Amino acid sequence: MISTGNRFRVRAVKKVAVNATKTLTASEVGKGIITSTSASAVTATLPLLTALNGSLKATKGDSYEFVIDNSAGASIVTLAVNTGITAGVAVLTGSATLTVAIGSVGFFKLYWTSNTSALLYRAL
Repeated sequence: MISTGNRFRVRAVKKVAVNATKTLTASEVGKGIITSTSASAVTATLPLLTALNGSLKATKGDSYEFVIDNSAGASIVTLAVNTGITAGVAVLTGSATLTVAIGSVGFFKLYWTSNTSALLYRAL
C-alpha cells in the first residue's frame, strides 16, 4: 500500500526472488516482497529514486513499505541505497543495519521528503 497524505492506493503484493547480488528494478521493489534462499551473501541495491518515483507514482509526503524475506536463506541479505535515497536513523534500538539475518524477515519503509529525495527506514 502506498500512503499519500490521507489517501491510500492499494496494490497487489507479489514476490520476487533475489538470490544473487544485483540492483533491483523499480518493478521488483514495487512487488512488495523480496525473497532470498541463497547460500551466499546477497546485496540488493535499491534502484535510483527517479525510477521508483515513476514506477510507484510517488511524490513528496508519500511512503512505501516492502519486505525482505530471508527466512529460507542460508546467508545474509544486505539492502543498499542508491542515488536520491538516504538510510534514516534506525527505528529499532541498536539496529542501524540494513542487513537481514539468516532465517529472518526485514520490514522496510521509504518516505519521500521531496520529489528528489527519500529516507529508508528499517521498521522491524
